[in-house]
Amino acid sequence: MTLALLSAFFQLATAQPSIDWIEWYGGAKDDEAKCIRQTSDHGFILVGSTASKGAGQSDLWLVKTNAMGKVIWERTFGGNKFDAGISILQTQDGGFIIAGTTSSFGNGNTDFWLLKTDKIGNELWHNTFGGLGNESCFNVCQTVDDGFILSGETNSFGTGGKDIWVIKTDTFGNAIWNRTFGGEYNDRHGYVQNTSDGGYILSGTTNSFGAGGDDFWLVKIDLNGLSEWDKTFGGLLDDECRCVHVTQDNGYIVTGTTKSFGIEQGDVWLIRTDQLGNKMWSRYYGVPGGAGSVCQTQNGGFIVAGWNSFCAKYYYDLWILITDAHGNRIWNEAFGSESASKGYSILEADDGGIIAAGSFGRESDSDACVLRVKSDVLPIEMADSQVPATFSLDQNYPNPFNSETVISYQIPVDSKVKLDIFDVSGDKVVTLVEKNQNPGYYNYQWNARGLPSGIYYYRIAVDEFAQVKKLTLLK
Repeated sequence: MTLALLSAFFQLATAQPSIDWIEWYGGAKDDEAKCIRQTSDHGFILVGSTASKGAGQSDLWLVKTNAMGKVIWERTFGGNKFDAGISILQTQDGGFIIAGTTSSFGNGNTDFWLLKTDKIGNELWHNTFGGLGNESCFNVCQTVDDGFILSGETNSFGTGGKDIWVIKTDTFGNAIWNRTFGGEYNDRHGYVQNTSDGGYILSGTTNSFGAGGDDFWLVKIDLNGLSEWDKTFGGLLDDECRCVHVTQDNGYIVTGTTKSFGIEQGDVWLIRTDQLGNKMWSRYYGVPGGAGSVCQTQNGGFIVAGWNSFCAKYYYDLWILITDAHGNRIWNEAFGSESASKGYSILEADDGGIIAAGSFGRESDSDACVLRVKSDVLPIEMADSQVPATFSLDQNYPNPFNSETVISYQIPVDSKVKLDIFDVSGDKVVTLVEKNQNPGYYNYQWNARGLPSGIYYYRIAVDEFAQVKKLTLLK
């Protein structure tokens, strides 16, 4: 370990008491971890890319560790060009399925790359998928028939620009079907997960649909890859989706970066939906940066790995966020050195600790890193967090809006609630809510059909608490 890294580790160990351990992996060039999973022996497997080792400019890199992050074995895969791993799972036979992107093999510039290994990382087979253009793979899941489904983006196929691309394979990686999703413009960052009905949920970033610029895009597809419904989330600026996770109630949690809401530089954005993709709540966190991964914890809350520049003025730090079941921030911390660091993957370990993986910047290169956050930063129970601590009125979503928008608020005690809409002259347009309500989180979907475009105000009054916010109707 270099002197600079020893210094950085000393600062983390002394200034960040929430860290149990941190491990770096790599050499003299750029190396990073894109995905980490816990294995059946309670250790971890991580996949990413390395320029320090292997056959080419960058190789897919597989690292197996014990429960404390110490390396047991590592493997590289690739040719003489750029190759990288992005997603990994331990399969039912104890081996591993790896998804990545290769420019050493395949049909075009870059292709999807699917590799199967045994339990000690020896390659059993690999397949590539792509056309003459560029394809980038972002995720792989094992399906109920022991095959695989992988997702990403393509500009070789589809309807225009980049399209999201999903491929279903058999157990040996042979394609059964493939589907593209997109419109006239660029649609990208496809990330797929299994759903309880045997189909799949697909998240991505769309420039073809939605409110403007880039928007979050959520698409439910059946077992044959046919669309059942889709939803977009976003404002007039760019909102970039990175990951979707199926929640315990079969709804969805989606994360990425928003420039339409929060701060102008880009803000980490969490959106919680029901099983049909209807938004239940959304939260942004006032920290310039982005999100790489989200998952739900056993107690119903959420954990996010990403990056921010809140503490670092000219570079990003790896950032971890913990929320309750309603997206309210419980804990967050940034970890880094004097160069760019990012978090790409996060999970809750079987002992309750939080494991994050990503890249740790140094002066001239970066290393892959894995860190473990102490389990005591997570409350043992989330029951108390189901009751809000304060009264609050959230900004409506979307805003500006066309006809329909959602107004969210929270109340900590039994209260008589009144929610009204006013025009710019101060005249009441409509009363949306006027009744007694229990403590909790509430969403009201308002349909403004029949009203002219313009600026309106919405006001909540609860006992002695009152708050007013502005909304804009555009038709």
